[in-house]
Amino acid sequence: MTIGPIRRTVRGAIATHGARPVTPNASRAGTAHPDAYVGEVLRLRCALDRTRRELTATRSALADARRMATCDDLTGLPNRHGFVTVTEHTMAEHRAGSAVFALLFVDLDGFKAINDRLGHAVGDTLLRVVGSRLSNAVRRGDVVCRHGGDEFVCLLPHVHDADKARAVARALERTVSAPCRIGPHLVTVTASIGIALYPQDGTTLEALLQRADSAMYAAKSLGLGVVMAASNDSFGCES
Repeated sequence: MTIGPIRRTVRGAIATHGARPVTPNASRAGTAHPDAYVGEVLRLRCALDRTRRELTATRSALADARRMATCDDLTGLPNRHGFVTVTEHTMAEHRAGSAVFALLFVDLDGFKAINDRLGHAVGDTLLRVVGSRLSNAVRRGDVVCRHGGDEFVCLLPHVHDADKARAVARALERTVSAPCRIGPHLVTVTASIGIALYPQDGTTLEALLQRADSAMYAAKSLGLGVVMAASNDSFGCES
């Protein structure tokens, strides 16, 4: 806003309230000249603009803090904390309707060897690629998070039986195991996947994670690219 409109606004306000106009040389006892208000209005306007900028910066900082608290910096996926929040919400919804959902624990076979041999930069890129592949392979409404290291967890809230969970797990394993070109290197990892179903394998997030984690380690003990449910039924992934 320029000085002209401000001056006209102030003069109009003074006229409305019956203040008598004076010249710039009016005595101190008289009513202040409208121009005397302009500086104060500009000062208040600047203060308001500064406050708005500070509030915007504060909101942005809070949003960044919330994102950092729930997202993995490397892959951009929800981290363990973010996954806990989403899963507990899903459990509350399913508990009310006694519906079934699945939790998959995914561990990469051979990642450590690649990371040690080719370096952490290649390893980090591979984790980003795997995270992206998993996110693109699951269906709408499913949630993929990086649980830590080379482990991922997938929440399938709309999978209501073991057969569907196994089918999704097989599809994820095939997606992960596709060769990946990183610079001059062509690398391949497979995935061992454990499955736990709510509520038969657990009614708390901790119990479900433990059952899925145990099933994943059992799958890994059988070879590469194996899917195993917590009920101890194992299924070699299709090639």
